[in-house]
Amino acid sequence: MCKRTLLLLVLAASIIGCKKDDDPAPTGNGGTNTGGGDGPGNVYVCGGENMGGGSTDWYPRWWKNGVEHVVGDGRRGNAHAIWANDQQVIIAGMVYDGGLMMPCYWVNDDLVELNTYACGDCRAEDVFVENGSNVHVAGHITIAPQFSTTQKAMYWNNGVGVELTDGQHDARAYGVFVENGDVYVCGYEKLPNNRKVAKYWVNGTPVVLGEGEESSEANAIWVENGNVYVAGYEEVIDVVGNSTERPAVWVNGVRELLSEFRGKAEGLFVKNGEVHAVGHTRQPGSDFDLAVRWVNGSSSGIYMSGTPTNGSTGWDIFVHNGEVHTVQSTFNIPYQSGHYANNTAQSDAFLGDVAWGIHIH
Repeated sequence: MCKRTLLLLVLAASIIGCKKDDDPAPTGNGGTNTGGGDGPGNVYVCGGENMGGGSTDWYPRWWKNGVEHVVGDGRRGNAHAIWANDQQVIIAGMVYDGGLMMPCYWVNDDLVELNTYACGDCRAEDVFVENGSNVHVAGHITIAPQFSTTQKAMYWNNGVGVELTDGQHDARAYGVFVENGDVYVCGYEKLPNNRKVAKYWVNGTPVVLGEGEESSEANAIWVENGNVYVAGYEEVIDVVGNSTERPAVWVNGVRELLSEFRGKAEGLFVKNGEVHAVGHTRQPGSDFDLAVRWVNGSSSGIYMSGTPTNGSTGWDIFVHNGEVHTVQSTFNIPYQSGHYANNTAQSDAFLGDVAWGIHIH
């Protein structure tokens, strides 16, 4: 669901830079969503509000059909991914413990902490709920409390953690999906030379996706009929030697670049082999990212009733009864907004300061 990326967080009267893997400000990854088409069509979105202008002044929120709800007891944190049915709303994210972070998820208003300590950058990034009750979460923790900067990619099943990496090299997990009892988690692990390598794990066994000598990252994963779809980016070197991050989707390990421009794919939804992805690109000469969605590799704009003056980034996507729904962030000086769009019906709404994840039931 999402599930972390260079993101301009405009708070109060200043613009604060935020990169998904470097800064303690909220990031979210977009991600993957479960199911689709089996409910009345209620739209659930999660994200946050910044209440004080600082990088730790975020408060998690969720919206049902545009109506805002406080997450849990209202403590500081952020909500990165959401799953819901008629009885439960389950949200993955993190809460602040002082200036540190605790990865967690909420079942309705009940908080489940996922680590034994808070740290400088610990998060739950994605959630997959199996059979309505078996909660699978992907994220990362640091290898020691507080001042460590090396992360382990993590997976939790009903709160019980599994280390996907050994902590020798920085790694993160951004997406999780379960099919036929097999657990798929995607993210990256760095090499000794600090290069990121996109990969996914099947029941803890790694599968490498990244190619060549440049960095890559896997941000979202989906499995359908045994076929594994992963969205992210890979750096590509052009004919004059310039390296550029390019949005990509891997299908059973085979990479397809989604754009000739710089960008990333952040969210993913697959239905009957039709691949929907969302993210952003930046055309040469521009200073701003623009939110993009792709269907089977062909790009399309994200519906917006207004034009963001400082760019936009797509985080998550859900297809329900043939209608394409997305959530994204839009940037306008001196603020940013969470944004939801029904791209098929060409309707939208602004929800909070940031919107990370979407689920429809």
